[in-house]
Amino acid sequence: MRANKKVRKLHVLYLVLFGLVCVYLLTMTIRSLGTPTVLATEVPRESRVRRITYDYKVYPSPSRLFPPGTGPLPSGRSSYFANVTRKIDFEVTGEVEASHITDPEADFQVELLLRAPDQWEIQMDHTPEITVDRPGDGRIVFKSSFTLPLSLAVETGELIVEELGVRPRDAYNLVVRSRLACPPLDPANPSETSPLVGEYVFALRGSTIDPTGEFVFETKETLNETVTHINYMSILGHPLDVQNARAFFQALLTTSVLGLGFYVYEWQATRPRARDKAVAELDRIRRRYGGRIIRASGLRDIPAGSLKVSIADFKDLAKMADERERPILQVDVLTDEGRQMTEFYVVDEDVLYSYRVRT
Repeated sequence: MRANKKVRKLHVLYLVLFGLVCVYLLTMTIRSLGTPTVLATEVPRESRVRRITYDYKVYPSPSRLFPPGTGPLPSGRSSYFANVTRKIDFEVTGEVEASHITDPEADFQVELLLRAPDQWEIQMDHTPEITVDRPGDGRIVFKSSFTLPLSLAVETGELIVEELGVRPRDAYNLVVRSRLACPPLDPANPSETSPLVGEYVFALRGSTIDPTGEFVFETKETLNETVTHINYMSILGHPLDVQNARAFFQALLTTSVLGLGFYVYEWQATRPRARDKAVAELDRIRRRYGGRIIRASGLRDIPAGSLKVSIADFKDLAKMADERERPILQVDVLTDEGRQMTEFYVVDEDVLYSYRVRT
């Protein structure tokens, strides 16, 4: 009996292990089917940076505030005094840095505008000279240095005011405008590239010159391309491409399910047939004669002179119990080999009739 229990426990343990393996393989199969075999990644093929940089120096006239020998005033102040400003030297730098292109192409323009905000704007007859430098490594540098025509701007503004009869609401603005244009990175989309435009403004308020604007204008362009590569899964710490992982786990899952089914079939097929017959016989006896059977925990000492008769068929034992008007006793015992055995008895004075069913 104990040996049978151990065997049953082993069978249950094997079934649990088989089930866990099947669940794991099913999970990995679903995961592999849900993972793309190929990954598409956007990587930069070409890139380009366009930059416009402004800088200027203000040279004061000798005065009590600025004695002779005073150097240029730094840029970036909010205001400069017009009466003691001798000149303003302005410098514009346009730069293009391109990857994968050793000699980039670009067009750089600088122009001066005179503007009355929200009223009028004209281009001044002053075209700064531009120099070009190609230091290599995909760079091209444009530079333009000139002196701002402050007096000419004021004179031109006054002439316009005399013509219109309307003065500006605030002040004349002397505007330095720069434009840096390049061919598109992708010839198939020429509209994607627009010129980089920067402005720096000097408000001419009569007594002061007020500069406003950003010193640096920059834009970065990138042309990407799609690169595909094989996707991998980590299996117990080792990479395996998804395509092979799908085939691998599907094959293992199919093999495991078939193995589990075969194991269950063999287990059922190899179970003891005799025990099945004995259990069936007990069920049949209990269904037909259950009302006449009394279950006993065991038999006490049987007198030595008693006659013991083994009956070959339970029907004969039941017939004998009817003839002698005796009950049928059922006793469950264990043999020395650990097997369960069921015996039925009919006691008739000194004669003991028995029928045995081995389970």
